[in-house]
Amino acid sequence: MDKNSGCWKIEFETPDFLKEDILQILEAYSDAVTFFLKEPSGKVLFNGYFNFPPDIEAIRTELKKVVENVDIPVPKFNSIDLSSIDWISENRKNFEPLEVGGFTITDSDHKGIFPNCTSKIVIDASTAFGTGHHGTTKGCLTALNEICNRERLPSGHLLDMGCGTGILGIAAAKKLHRKIIMVDNDSEAINKTSYNLKKNGLQLSRRPFFSQGYNSREVIIQSPYALILSNILAKPIVKMAPYCARYLRQGGYAILSGFLINQETLIIAVHRKMGLIPYKRYRIEGWSTLVFRK
Repeated sequence: MDKNSGCWKIEFETPDFLKEDILQILEAYSDAVTFFLKEPSGKVLFNGYFNFPPDIEAIRTELKKVVENVDIPVPKFNSIDLSSIDWISENRKNFEPLEVGGFTITDSDHKGIFPNCTSKIVIDASTAFGTGHHGTTKGCLTALNEICNRERLPSGHLLDMGCGTGILGIAAAKKLHRKIIMVDNDSEAINKTSYNLKKNGLQLSRRPFFSQGYNSREVIIQSPYALILSNILAKPIVKMAPYCARYLRQGGYAILSGFLINQETLIIAVHRKMGLIPYKRYRIEGWSTLVFRK
């Protein structure tokens, strides 16, 4: 049984027009956030994930400030201890193969025949994020596929900043056949990426490691990068913009995601200031993926 000894989740629904305010609250209190629009109800399902037991009362207090002016009740929720869940069994029930951006993403339990025109990626997600089903991951994989097929990258290694389950780094390595540096600031993500690298036959040439953003020696000495992939959240994307620009090779590309469509303006402005040129954008399920070129 594959369990995580330190992971909690809260889950609740709100009307769609409150999603920006709710997202700001969850980003401030949680370690990761996902949300999904539920059709046809028009409501949004939020999930906040925590490395330590969440401060439920503090979050409820902040939510009350948002909803009290629109005459709706405070969403009801409690924390869920994810360490009690058998994630291998859950994946077997819920993870169906997905074709996106020239890739077929599956887990190790699916033994079917997949299209020859796609690159197969095996991802056993467990409690880390990144199975390809979220709009941000779909956007990144689509952008990666188009860059690989249409553009000529300069020389240099690849960087997956905030690797999660390793899905983007694995996809880039399979497409471009270059060394990729994969880092995250979460030990569970490092463990799961290592596991998924082995599942994809890439463990001998690549090793994920812990890093707080671009601050590790390994990230710095392997730069400049021909391609940087980073699917995290708006705030760290903005904070790391100077480093993204500094360590991206001239003529290289950065694929950035993890933020809402209405946060594009901020992301673009910050990276323009750092000398990166907006190249293309992808909008999927309310989320945005932006590609920049140096």
